[in-house]
Amino acid sequence: MNRPPAITTVTTARTDRHSCSFTLRLRVATENGEVIQEVDNHGRPFLITASNGREPFTYDFTKFQAIY
Repeated sequence: MNRPPAITTVTTARTDRHSCSFTLRLRVATENGEVIQEVDNHGRPFLITASNGREPFTYDFTKFQAIY
């Protein structure tokens, strides 16, 4: 069976003044219809703290074969 290629996404969350927690709910279109996929931190929400003026994190995309 041939599997479709994997799709990689980059999702960031940033807050300047307050800490917060969150989970992601993604709508994924498949050949069998739409699927809702929840993404969390091993059953718990992701936690982020305020950046308090720090520079945002940057990603090194040079390891990716293609970026669209």
